[in-house]
Amino acid sequence: MTTPMFAMICANNVNRSTEAHDHLHAAGLRVCSFGAGNKVRFPGRSRYEPHIYEFFTPYEVMYRELKAENEALFRHNGVLAMLERDILTKKAPQKWQDNSTTDLAQLDVVVCFEDRIFDIVLEGSLPIAMLL
Repeated sequence: MTTPMFAMICANNVNRSTEAHDHLHAAGLRVCSFGAGNKVRFPGRSRYEPHIYEFFTPYEVMYRELKAENEALFRHNGVLAMLERDILTKKAPQKWQDNSTTDLAQLDVVVCFEDRIFDIVLEGSLPIAMLL
């Protein structure tokens, strides 16, 4: 019997979903992780100045850019530590909405870390689930 495949989903695929991905993988489970937001966002100097990246931008690229821009700020707010972990977990954040019907059929358990992310996932997956 095949072990179940878990999918961890948060908004950006840089914090909760990748931390869960890391823990489940370390426990020997099959796991993948995704973000369901429109873009990957990090806090900046103020709430009105977020740093925004496209999904599939490698974590290493984000890390180098943010560290070069203001290492003290991004070290203090924990962004660099998150990205250091993420770099060891996978190459880049993946977007949930880019999964195909075939991809979704491989998943056994989907965990959403926010109610609004659950709504996004459910809304986008219902038409596909009817085809399975």
